[in-house]
Amino acid sequence: PRRGIDCPPPMCLLALRWKTVPGVPVVLAANRDESLARPFDPPRLHPGPVPFVAPVDRAAGGSWVGLNAAGLVVAVTNRPGRETGASFRSRGLLVLDALRAPGIDRLREALERHLRGQEASYANFHLLAAAADGAFVVRYHHGWTEVTDLTEGDHFLTNEDELDEPRPPSVAGTPGESSVPGVLGAA
Repeated sequence: PRRGIDCPPPMCLLALRWKTVPGVPVVLAANRDESLARPFDPPRLHPGPVPFVAPVDRAAGGSWVGLNAAGLVVAVTNRPGRETGASFRSRGLLVLDALRAPGIDRLREALERHLRGQEASYANFHLLAAAADGAFVVRYHHGWTEVTDLTEGDHFLTNEDELDEPRPPSVAGTPGESSVPGVLGAA
């Protein structure tokens, strides 16, 4: 508690609007609330065959969100139940690897191949990937991997909850509407 106020544990949040905004197939809002004191560099261009823009975590060298030149957005949240440590590869490095993919289908194939049999490689995570032609979430939990294709619409992901659970009431209306003025497209 800070100053006598009970504060909930830090939470990472990803909110995706996929194919609901005309002319903009992917809209992602994300926060990084794991450790506010953890140093990072602001988003920068990472050159390569598929260049991308992403911030860089100075502690582990990875990132938590980015966008590549092919229109692919990738973001990650932590999941509870497995501590991080020197024996685990940084989940943020997986994000940087993913951003090098030339498209959503190639990324999905690469992730499924890479994560198969990797039970000791990463701390638990959710990884969201979205582009104009597809979107999915990878749930990695103690080496078990599940890939869920997303349907058009609004999707929410936190480090604590499963995909779209609980559904925040502020966007409970139809795609493009919100019950809170100024939030996710409301007038």
